[in-house]
Amino acid sequence: MKIQKHLAISLSILSIISANAGTSFAAQLPVKKATVQTNQSQIVRDKIFKLSDPTLNGAIKDGKKTSEQYNLFMKSYDLPVIENKIKLFNPTAEVVTPYNLVFSESYYYNQQMKPYTLAQAKQTAASFKGYIPFSITTYGNDVNYLDSSSAVLKQGNKVIQPLSIDGKDEMPSYTEYYPKTPSYRAIIVASFPLDQIDFSKEATLVYMYAGQELSVSYKVNFGLYK
Repeated sequence: MKIQKHLAISLSILSIISANAGTSFAAQLPVKKATVQTNQSQIVRDKIFKLSDPTLNGAIKDGKKTSEQYNLFMKSYDLPVIENKIKLFNPTAEVVTPYNLVFSESYYYNQQMKPYTLAQAKQTAASFKGYIPFSITTYGNDVNYLDSSSAVLKQGNKVIQPLSIDGKDEMPSYTEYYPKTPSYRAIIVASFPLDQIDFSKEATLVYMYAGQELSVSYKVNFGLYK
């Protein structure tokens, strides 16, 4: 994935998260019997969302790297494809975390020769309120193809519906292949509630171009990300 595409995705997600910063999607967590599994889920969840000042400073420092290093780091958040039923298109997906968003902001500011502070990083990290976003770069040949698009997160037999899917109301942009296939491209961001996810288990992100028969499944291992 080219660095310009990564930056476009990161900045698009940042604008969406910033717009939702005043809204908490978190529900009151139900009282559960303490188990090794729930404890492990909380450990992984905290690693992703409870970032200390030294960790945020590390993300800021990491963002001040070359384009090649930036590109390599961001690719580590790309989700591997389990199955693509669409065939005609190859949508890509990535998990978005406070760390990689701070990293992207730091890189962007550094490229503009502007300062990026710990206070700004804290504000970005704090904007994740009870949900985890997934960015999906989608493609289609009809300008209205997003109308039928959706996404869910699966864990075993449990299907987790998104709290929101941002970007569906935006007009897709032309690809470099227009009017050939794929003609249009758009980034959507599906956000899922933290309290419904077991972070100690793998999950499957399913992007549906037009229902289950035209979908792409991606593997999500939360333990791999920070």
